[in-house]
Amino acid sequence: MAYWLIKSDPDKMSFSDLAEESHEGYEWSGVRDEAAFDHFAAMQPRDLAFFYHTGKENRFYGIVRILSAAKPDSTDKTGQWLAVDLAVFLRLISRVPLEMVRLRQELEDFADRVENGPDVQPVSVEEWTAICHLADMPKIPE
Repeated sequence: MAYWLIKSDPDKMSFSDLAEESHEGYEWSGVRDEAAFDHFAAMQPRDLAFFYHTGKENRFYGIVRILSAAKPDSTDKTGQWLAVDLAVFLRLISRVPLEMVRLRQELEDFADRVENGPDVQPVSVEEWTAICHLADMPKIPE
């Protein structure tokens, strides 16, 4: 299993919106950058991803489970972009603001990637574990 980060502007799709929409799975589509394409291609069913609110919130909100391997993005008329199906897995006990992540020296590079990196990106096991601890999760989700 691999871990990922998926960023979203909550004005377009919040974690709560996704929870309402993803009972049967939700196609995460419309991402148009080369790095995200490569990351979608690497995702496998059962992988987990942090769901992160961008914009004025800038915080980790929850975890989603990847339900499908990469597939053609149904919103792309050119046929060149990928999407995956996902569903809400769980809401973090404590939402983790990016400022809190920045305070942890071992997470400085990760915080920079979250802020400036692509909307879909990998997360190391160490980063996953650290964010789960910051979120007061009693058990690391697998």
